[in-house]
Amino acid sequence: MRKTKGFFAVLMAMALVVVSLSGCKGSGGESEKKEKGDPGELNIYTWAEYVPQDVIDRFESETGIRVNYTNFEANEEMLAKLETSEGGEYDIIIASDYIIKIAAEEGLVKELDKEKMGLFIAQLRREKEATQKELADRLYVSDKAVSKWERGLSVPD
Repeated sequence: MRKTKGFFAVLMAMALVVVSLSGCKGSGGESEKKEKGDPGELNIYTWAEYVPQDVIDRFESETGIRVNYTNFEANEEMLAKLETSEGGEYDIIIASDYIIKIAAEEGLVKELDKEKMGLFIAQLRREKEATQKELADRLYVSDKAVSKWERGLSVPD
């Protein structure tokens, strides 16, 4: 059950970032290469059965955000698909470190900005008039973890 709770916390936090970035512009003011889908959808690309179905079901139920879960069998398959789509089909990609590094070097993925993510999580928590402890309890993590996220010291893992 602990593993499932951890996946739920990570999925929730990543969705917060994705929803917040939907429709954003690049640093130069131009639109990004390819628009992501509807902010009511979360497109995940990772290993088969990496995120348990009950986590996806709970996430969809609690957020109203539909999860489109696509998987791959090998890192090279994932990289080839990202190259074909110019990295534009997915909001979250979970793969091995070495292949993510290659994808980043090719400009197909971007690293999460921990500081921006933290500020956004803190803003949403305050808007909901929740304490760090209340958010932590809901996500099955410690309030220390939420504090670190909000200060940009770490991201959900």
